[in-house]
Amino acid sequence: GGEVGVEIDGSQLEGGGQILRLSLGLALLTQQHVKVHSIRKGRAKPGLARQHLCGAELLSDMNFAELSQAHVGSTELTINGIGTYISAAPRTLIADPGSAGAITLVLQAALPVLALTYGHARDTTLVLRGGTNVNFSPSIDFASMVHVPLLERFGVPVHLTTVARRFNTQHGEQGEVHVSVTPPPDAMRLK
Repeated sequence: GGEVGVEIDGSQLEGGGQILRLSLGLALLTQQHVKVHSIRKGRAKPGLARQHLCGAELLSDMNFAELSQAHVGSTELTINGIGTYISAAPRTLIADPGSAGAITLVLQAALPVLALTYGHARDTTLVLRGGTNVNFSPSIDFASMVHVPLLERFGVPVHLTTVARRFNTQHGEQGEVHVSVTPPPDAMRLK
């Protein structure tokens, strides 16, 4: 429900999924009602693939936000980030696309939301399933050796554990990564 406050053209730049991931995360962080259209227009198969839908659903679940037009193949997606409820209760959220979609791309979208709005739930863990080493995506090694240490230098302690490693060439198998964030100081948390 509610009026769309910001409309994003998902066909901009290379027309892939990154605009969608960033738009959804920023909608939650800024508490905006955002519509993304022309999703993945630059791809051979436009619209949401399973891994994009799974990432959108995870972000929605993290802050109890409302998604609409959320289905595989959809070229539009709306998220209502206005007045999202932030739970203080610890919980485990699972993102499982049922494929070897890149875990690190979901991680890129989820980490800012987890750290800046949701991180105060001390025992919250994200269980991300899919590919840990996927073509055209950062590897889980990059995430653990570059991305996580960089965030820690900014005062965001991220705990990342690779439970199972899978490459996108291993059909039918998935990797698994567990992620949690120690809450940042109150001064850093978005309200």
